[in-house]
Amino acid sequence: MFGPKLFTCFLVISFFVNTQSVAQQSKDKQNEGEFKIVNCSHSGVSADYSKPLSITFNQPVDKSSLNEIIVTSGGSSRQPIGGNFQILRGIWIVSQDAKIITFRPSKDFVGGMLISITLTEKFRSLEGNHFKNGKDIISFITDNGNEFGIDTITIDTLKIEDGNVIPLIISLPKNANKIPVLIFVHGGGWTGGTATQSFAALPTGHASTYLTNKLGVTVVGVAYRCKGSNGNFTKAKQDVEDAIQFIKTNAKKYNLDTSRMGLSGESAGAPLSALIAQEDPDIKYYIGINGIYDFENNNIGQFGPGNDFGQQIPSTTANSAISHIRPNPPTTMLIHGNKDITISHIQSEKFNQAVISVGGQSEIRIYDGQPHWEFYMPGGKYEISTLYQIKEFLIKVMGLDVD
Repeated sequence: MFGPKLFTCFLVISFFVNTQSVAQQSKDKQNEGEFKIVNCSHSGVSADYSKPLSITFNQPVDKSSLNEIIVTSGGSSRQPIGGNFQILRGIWIVSQDAKIITFRPSKDFVGGMLISITLTEKFRSLEGNHFKNGKDIISFITDNGNEFGIDTITIDTLKIEDGNVIPLIISLPKNANKIPVLIFVHGGGWTGGTATQSFAALPTGHASTYLTNKLGVTVVGVAYRCKGSNGNFTKAKQDVEDAIQFIKTNAKKYNLDTSRMGLSGESAGAPLSALIAQEDPDIKYYIGINGIYDFENNNIGQFGPGNDFGQQIPSTTANSAISHIRPNPPTTMLIHGNKDITISHIQSEKFNQAVISVGGQSEIRIYDGQPHWEFYMPGGKYEISTLYQIKEFLIKVMGLDVD
């Protein structure tokens, strides 16, 4: 029934399957001694803190190593630098089979807290296997009890420029009055878009929904002409400015409080947003993440040198936010990783000092050892921590009556 070619194919497949099986068995054997977390009772950005905080492991825990667990609020194992880091005291209760540990804090958790559990490599199982998964395994924000609800409004065509359609996205809380606004300018290396279409983006991960649903802040995601849309720095800046003007013009329609209007940008969106924030007196607050604020003195970063997006037209000084800080600058928060080789964290440090030097208010959060984007990307090591820093900043500067 089987011809020679089919039989040869069968032998090859059998060999491949057997090889795969042996490799998997070898991998399984290597992982037999791996000590890891199976489940945690708390996660995400609205954790129910009324329930006990417990962690389940795949192996019994060595009780003598429980002091290698660090529980903190406001930051994860002293991250970020500049954050309101506090060690939380309490005791760990161990289950009968020693695979579940439950934390009993000395002081009860409250809504809106950032809780982080750091397990060091010295933490081990009863079998003597050390914890290998690194630091800051668990971070969550306790539920603040608010549920504003979300209306997502997509404006397909805010305007058309050079045959390019430029949209806008508005994430609007349903149950709020006189709503403060945060306008977001996306990153991406100025790439993306097509000759006929630009794309708007809200902050990724938990950020947009949390700020709207839990804080009652309107989040606006703007679009601007990137390289794929034959854009340049000047065109992109005009697109963002037009989006901001739309929000001002339609504030009454959407019940927005433009006296509490902030602007934010990440990576390639930061130089655009930071410059506009200094030029527009209606922008009261500014949040910059991994941004470049000085094209003239770019330090050691890979992003920004050259003129591939027209960032030197009319000049590097003209397009650098640090050269345009107004006498009463927006209250500012800057976030950066100090192992960022794309845009050096020195950019944020210098911009922070420049705002302070004219009498403005600015604060900076540096994540030690972190690169350009990965630490706050969806599922990133410090995604929730970064969101918490933004959340606390907006509560303070916008006067939000939430936790």
